Formats: sequence, C-alpha cells, structure tokens
Amino acid sequence: MYFPAAADNIHLLTATTAFGSLAVPASAVSGLRNLVLICFTNRSGSWLLADLLQTTKQFRVLGECLNGNELAPIVQARRIRSFAGFFEQFVVPEAVDGNVVLKCAVPHLEILGQSGVLEHLGDRVRYVHIERLDRLAQAISWEIAAQTQHWSSHRAHLPAPEPVFRREAIGATIETFAECNRQFDQFFGHNGLVPHHVTYEALVQNPSAVAEAAVAGILPAGVGWIRRG
Repeated sequence: MYFPAAADNIHLLTATTAFGSLAVPASAVSGLRNLVLICFTNRSGSWLLADLLQTTKQFRVLGECLNGNELAPIVQARRIRSFAGFFEQFVVPEAVDGNVVLKCAVPHLEILGQSGVLEHLGDRVRYVHIERLDRLAQAISWEIAAQTQHWSSHRAHLPAPEPVFRREAIGATIETFAECNRQFDQFFGHNGLVPHHVTYEALVQNPSAVAEAAVAGILPAGVGWIRRG
C-alpha cells in the first residue's frame, strides 16, 4: 500500500521511540467495524466535523491521539507496551459499536501505513477529506492561532498577545497546506480510494446537512442522523 513518507515525522519518531516496532497484527484491530479518518490540514474545520460526528452517538472521536504529545501520556497512564497494545487497550475499547474517528494529518498516514493498520482494515477504513478552499484565510487563521495559542474556542478567553501580520509566514503556510493536500490526493489516487469530500465553507454554512451527508457516506446502511435516548 502506498502512503506518504516524511523526512522529519516527529509523531512517527515518538511512536518508534516508545515501542520500537510499530507492527500491529490483524487481531489487534479485529474489533473495529469502521475506522473513520478525517484527513485534514490545520484550520480546515476538522474539529467541528469531528464534534458533529460524535453528536450522532454512533462514533467515538479520539481526535489526534497519534500525535506524539497525546500518545505518550496515554501509553504511560495505561501502561501500554506496544503499538498493537495501543489499539487493543485504547482505540478498540473506546469505539462505539466498533466505530471510531481519528483526525489524520499526513504524518499520521505514515504511522498507520507502516504499522499495517490500513491494510488490515481495508475497506473498513472510511476516509473523509476536509479542505478549506480559501487557502489565504486558512493560512491567516493558522498564523493568528499560532501567535495567540487560541487553537479553539475553549481557549479564546485566555490572555494573548496581539497577532502581528507576517506576509512571508502566511505565504509559507499556504505552500504547506497545498503540499499536504497534494500528498492526500496522491495517497487516495495511488491506492484507488475515493474519500468523502467536505469543504470548510460548506460545513460552516450548513453544519448539520454537511455532517449528515458525511455520516451517510461513512455508514451507507442508512442509519439515522441523531440517535436519541
């Protein structure tokens, strides 16, 4: 299976430092019915989409648990000794009816590819690719968040410095987002995958309708949108 490889993948380095081998046998992920990967670049609305999927009560969202700074404390708290154990002791037990959602940046694809998880699960991996069409607005949003550390509405009340306009930094960020989306396109194309596509602009205009369409694409059996009770 083709997957992107990064020269400096800090999340991969954290995982290999913690476990050595990343090999995950098929048995470790046999309890997953659907592994939903929200393939994203920063400031594209991925958290909004993830939160909406979780409100259906048909998924458990584990966010960016493959990030090195999130993986390490989970491993320590649960005394997990292998990457296979990470799935057996954390990911699978947290799933709702076997369904779990991970936010997946390009570096995370390399981890899931190297471990064998993507191949073991095959068509049980559901890909959602979210993009922000206004790349300039996305890059400016990233710059503001990076300077203020207000990455979500939960931190908006905290004091922060006034952001400074940096044209070159914004330009570099636009290039980074474009390259990441190009790598997602290569991943999908080389592996014959057709992801469910979501745009930030459509999501913020009509969150419920866009998220409902995503659920229908992920779970085509026609389950209801909001499970009540």
